[in-house]
Amino acid sequence: MRVEHLSNYLGSIVVPRSKCDPFGDGRLAYLSSGTVGCLKAWLSASKLRFGPLFRGLHTGRMSEVSLDTSLIRRRIMVVARRAGLDAGMVLALSGHSMGVGAAQDMVVAGCDALGIVQAGVWGSYAVLSRYVEHAYAAQMQSRRWNRISLHVGSATDQYPQNSCLT
Repeated sequence: MRVEHLSNYLGSIVVPRSKCDPFGDGRLAYLSSGTVGCLKAWLSASKLRFGPLFRGLHTGRMSEVSLDTSLIRRRIMVVARRAGLDAGMVLALSGHSMGVGAAQDMVVAGCDALGIVQAGVWGSYAVLSRYVEHAYAAQMQSRRWNRISLHVGSATDQYPQNSCLT
């Protein structure tokens, strides 16, 4: 991503190419207000006006080139170690883990599948299903039952105590 790809009001960014877009047709991605705030802070602090949006820092100096995947993976691993994750899990993490984790978090939060597939820019629901297959299964099941009880409302009083709806 490049600074030039940001809209003037920072509400969206042009993604000129991705692995799901081999012909480089590009797409417009909309940004959350939290992301916009972080981008404004980064652009203000970095004084970037053009070129790669995300760059590495070395001894307090900003690189002229964009972050590469190996640097991103190393940074993820450093943060994971600091967070106290066990060594095996730290070694398994990558930039891809962030997308999978975001999809799992969105499922648990109750986001609809279409929105998650669009956010992940995946070509099918099968990809989403594979990523979230075992994600927080107990939490998702609990959330489903809570929603059912809200929709059923006081009607659950008519079911016996051993009913699956009580």
